[in-house]
Amino acid sequence: RDTRLMAERVRLSIPSGQRASHRLLWDDPQLGSAGCLGSLEWSVVVLEELTVDLQVSLELRRGARAPAEEGQEGQAGANNLVLLQEVTRGRTFRGTFDPETDARMPPADPADSSATGVVGAGPGSLVEAVIFDFNNAFSWFTEKEIELVALRVRPAGPPPSLVAPLLPRDPVELPPRRAGQPTGAVEKREPPPLAVP
Repeated sequence: RDTRLMAERVRLSIPSGQRASHRLLWDDPQLGSAGCLGSLEWSVVVLEELTVDLQVSLELRRGARAPAEEGQEGQAGANNLVLLQEVTRGRTFRGTFDPETDARMPPADPADSSATGVVGAGPGSLVEAVIFDFNNAFSWFTEKEIELVALRVRPAGPPPSLVAPLLPRDPVELPPRRAGQPTGAVEKREPPPLAVP
């Protein structure tokens, strides 16, 4: 299938003993929720061959619920984050996320647009943002420079509509015909009197 690609490059500096995060919105800023991405690929490099901890999470829209993992039924409803990737002491990180094929995504109800605002949208419409959380707390003396490259993949074609489909029209009955008048004939009437007596 044809797709449109857009790369985003971000450079972050993380002071020693601290953390930084980058929030990548899932919607196209110009189209809003009608311009949801199809999928996302990312690559992270820590410059000068240093290491950081990385956690990549998926933030779901308000109203959408993360699926509960075994033994954590109460926690899933409390927060709308889904963990995509967690790596400690890494120099390079790569990952992909496609809501259509990812088993960690909650099911989307195409008829329910309350959480997404998009009628008939798929699982991608439940995603608010992807959050990259970089942790340098273990390093007390060294500042880290990080380069994040995110490849946004959006399906070709028009975005889904924000307008609900129109309801079918009820059939309109034609008015009855007058007896003795052929179809299409116009009845002649005298204009009402406008003169004042």
